[in-house]
Amino acid sequence: NLLVIICVGLLFFILFRTCVSMFRSWISIVMGALIDIQWKSGLFDHLMKLPLAYFEKRKLGDIQSRFGSLDAIRTTFTTSIVSSIIDGIMSVGVFIMMFMYGGWLVWVASGFTVLYVLLRLSTYRYYRQASEEQLVKSAKASSHFMETLYSIATLKSLGLAGTRSQFWLNLNIDTANANIRVTKLDMFFGGVNAFLAACDQIVILWLGASLVIDSQMTLGMFVAFNAYRGQFSDRASNLIDMVIRLRMLNLHNERLADIVLSTTEEEKPYRKICNPN
Repeated sequence: NLLVIICVGLLFFILFRTCVSMFRSWISIVMGALIDIQWKSGLFDHLMKLPLAYFEKRKLGDIQSRFGSLDAIRTTFTTSIVSSIIDGIMSVGVFIMMFMYGGWLVWVASGFTVLYVLLRLSTYRYYRQASEEQLVKSAKASSHFMETLYSIATLKSLGLAGTRSQFWLNLNIDTANANIRVTKLDMFFGGVNAFLAACDQIVILWLGASLVIDSQMTLGMFVAFNAYRGQFSDRASNLIDMVIRLRMLNLHNERLADIVLSTTEEEKPYRKICNPN
């Protein structure tokens, strides 16, 4: 009877997770489309009202990159926030089920999650610096590309096309190196997370099997606990990564603030031309 209850509970959990995932995707699509149009429209209107001196002091690619930071913020608030809320609720629910079935084993599983949290927090500064460098390098390459196309006639007449091409290549190499640094950090975090999950599974299997052999835990309870442990590990890892992405929004907020917080020009009222007749 206990095994039947466990199987039914797992089936209900899977069905609930599937429905929640579909609902989350639909809500994210609708919210993303509405917010994207409203935010970009308002930001572009504000950009058009900025004085000419603002554009003269900045590169075109830099302005485009700062405007593009709005996409990262919008994606986080429409997709990642919904996912993190669901992952948080599911993590709490699964944690309670783990405590009911495994007792003190839940603290062993939680210990590996805490290790991953400490790793992400200790390396956050380096990850932020690498991400900021990636944005700056990409903006410089994009700005050089647009300025080259804008003045292509002058460059050809002066024979400077080759020089501009070589300089653009150097900027793209710098951008590629910055992208590689960020990708290497992501690979490192993913590898460490997978390693901790494997160690967690091995330790739980060893301790759980010992409890089953000593008749301190039934086999069905251990199977259920191990299944919930896998769900908890995945949800908790996603939630941790989401918290890091939320902290990374400060980088995009700072870049976007250069546009949003800039003072606009005062709109001068139109003067009507009087008809002398």
